[in-house]
Amino acid sequence: MLLPSQSALCCSRCSLPLARREDLLLDRVPILSSACFSYELEILGETILAYSATNPSAIRFDVIRIAANPCVVVHGEPSNEHSWFISMNWKMISCVCGYHIGWAFFNEEGAAAFWGLIVTKLTEREFALSEMNDIIQLRDEAVRRMTLLRSENDDGGDGDDDDDNDDVNEEQQQQEEDDDDNIYEENETEEETDSDNSTQEEASERVTPDDVREEQL
Repeated sequence: MLLPSQSALCCSRCSLPLARREDLLLDRVPILSSACFSYELEILGETILAYSATNPSAIRFDVIRIAANPCVVVHGEPSNEHSWFISMNWKMISCVCGYHIGWAFFNEEGAAAFWGLIVTKLTEREFALSEMNDIIQLRDEAVRRMTLLRSENDDGGDGDDDDDNDDVNEEQQQQEEDDDDNIYEENETEEETDSDNSTQEEASERVTPDDVREEQL
């Protein structure tokens, strides 16, 4: 007997599901026409609009829009510089494995409007429904804890860890400055730095489909 299944868009590095068909956004939004154009693309059996967008360094990304949900870790302060979507501010986002997968976009009031995911950093994968639900629960909890940990590090943490946290905060501040200088640019050095500087607690929160399978065996 075949178990009910569902397809999802997953991180191409760790295969963690990030979006299901119902998360895809189909409506057209105003764009910066000098740097971005839209085209139709079939994703998860649905024809949606994708956006071919170029940053100030002439690097092009193909981006799709999904509903804002707790599937990613959001980084840094919002910026409206060279935003591909009119009247939207952006921040960088990553999968819980640390892989940069796109940007979060916020409206002028500061509310999250949608996530823009880089098509080339996604892969489609099918899951049993029960497995999918378990993975998403673990994923959302991992994102919540990692976001909390990042916030605590930014605030300086406990007194016993002041020296360590000062080092972490200096590195984070430098990285944010680098991000501002390289708007929308893929930065493999950043990914390696984030990986090297991740704490053991962050590593323990990473969730993959294989983790869920091992728990179920």
